[in-house]
Amino acid sequence: MDSKYKYELKPAYSLLSDNSDFGWKFNDMIKAFEISKNDLDGCQFIHAEYNQGNYECDAFIIFIKDSSLYEVNASHCSCNGFEGTWEPEKTTLNALLLRPNVPNIAKEKLRNMVIEKVVQ
Repeated sequence: MDSKYKYELKPAYSLLSDNSDFGWKFNDMIKAFEISKNDLDGCQFIHAEYNQGNYECDAFIIFIKDSSLYEVNASHCSCNGFEGTWEPEKTTLNALLLRPNVPNIAKEKLRNMVIEKVVQ
């Protein structure tokens, strides 16, 4: 992934915590993925959603860490959970905005919350 971009949140945006309404609470995410709080140190969450069907579930998460933009796409069947599926992938603002499977609410948050800077 090209590292010529640096990302940060615009001022005045609150982040994922146990008091926020991002679709998932911070501690619920830690439990579901069986990760530690240390795995999320420095993460600034922009979007976190969990969708449950009859026999399957999926999660889509966008966050900034160390000035890079990341996404997590995870799913599981009714036999398993999200454990072992926390695999953040570096991405770019344009990649997320142009992909048709990124939810519109996530795109709106990205447009409103994220500042993209070109690193010289």
